[in-house]
Amino acid sequence: MDAARIKVDHSMGYADAFADATAVNHEATLWTGDPELLLSGAKWAWRDLR
Repeated sequence: MDAARIKVDHSMGYADAFADATAVNHEATLWTGDPELLLSGAKWAWRDLR
């Protein structure tokens, strides 16, 4: 359900939303180079690998 809410709130694919929801649920940092996931003010923590 968390991934579905993230997908609705942000313009991204379901797989990306699932990765975000997993990071939030595990209080983890999402390491990615995907600009769709590098959102300032996002509920998930991220690290830019670009």
